[in-house]
Amino acid sequence: MFIVTFMSLLVAAWGASQLDVESISGSVSYSSYAVGNLIDGDYLSTFCTKDSEGRYVLIDLGDLYDVTEIWLWGRDETSSFYLNQMQNMKITVAMLESAIDDDDSLCVYRDGVPAAEENRPEKFECVDVKKGRYVKVSMVDVSTNQFLCMTEVEVYGAEYSGPAQLNATGITASSTKYSNYAAENLLDGDYSSDFCTQEDSGQYAVIDLGDVYEEKYDRAMGLGQR
Repeated sequence: MFIVTFMSLLVAAWGASQLDVESISGSVSYSSYAVGNLIDGDYLSTFCTKDSEGRYVLIDLGDLYDVTEIWLWGRDETSSFYLNQMQNMKITVAMLESAIDDDDSLCVYRDGVPAAEENRPEKFECVDVKKGRYVKVSMVDVSTNQFLCMTEVEVYGAEYSGPAQLNATGITASSTKYSNYAAENLLDGDYSSDFCTQEDSGQYAVIDLGDVYEEKYDRAMGLGQR
């Protein structure tokens, strides 16, 4: 049986600072190999998945950051046994957890195994700077009886360089279709609550920012026509 084993997983970039991890989750693991071992500062304590239960770790940074580079640490630099257990690594970064597996979330993918003496650490650089809150490290396209094991995760990056989100002080809109589709749903931080207009009442929403700001861009999340 193959066992996938890492000594450490690091997300890093030259000139970047270490970012706090708000929470971490992963595939189902054995009780003595809990995912919390990845953020305990101990490079020997290990997280291991159960075979056939998936092979991934999901990191929540708690806020948006620019992520540029990922380092993976293996248990041994030259043993083919351990090198073979670092196969097909895929790293994704996204602003929303629900988008972590989208095509445009890809930071980097490495097919096959690392070269000898290049897995402590093996350095992965994102194709471009990825702006996100969530970082996912996965082993993909391997047999169902393989394990994923790691001992530590650290995330490095810089503060998000994009425009800052502005606070809205109020919102008005055309008549809504139903009472539970109120305009206030657009500002409640819940991406599943909806605002919908009536067919014959106009289709608009006006947001009051409470002050004057320079416009850079806006982003709307829609569900399409109802």
